[in-house]
Amino acid sequence: MDVSIRTGNINLPKEVRSAAEEKVARLDRFVGAAERAELRFFEERNPRIPNKEVCEVAVVSRGKVLRARASAGEPLVAVERVIGKMEHRLERFKGRLISRSRPRNSRNSRATSSRDLFAPVPPSANGHSGVPGPHSRAARRQQRATPRAG
Repeated sequence: MDVSIRTGNINLPKEVRSAAEEKVARLDRFVGAAERAELRFFEERNPRIPNKEVCEVAVVSRGKVLRARASAGEPLVAVERVIGKMEHRLERFKGRLISRSRPRNSRNSRATSSRDLFAPVPPSANGHSGVPGPHSRAARRQQRATPRAG
């Protein structure tokens, strides 16, 4: 994964820069097809904001851009926070990719055992088994017609 770091209006120490590159490189384990990651560091100018150091991360993977932003009093703490957010987003993204490729509730899902493969299918013209379910009209009519014991 290609990692690029941009800084705006602050001087970033080399230790923070190298630690940020290592932490962002770890994000590749969530989505192996990540093409590049961009880190952006800047400082908020508003004196009322206590957490002035801001770190933004944008990861480009499979044509999608995933972004996260975090702020803290120190740049390294902001990096740790934004990496935590990005890990969560990448897990969700990976889950969506997996659920789209392997849907759970499909009609063509695999049978759980060989007994299910060879179970007899009830004949019917319209695709129904003909047996009323517990909440069907016929079942409700039958419940109303039977006298209650009491």
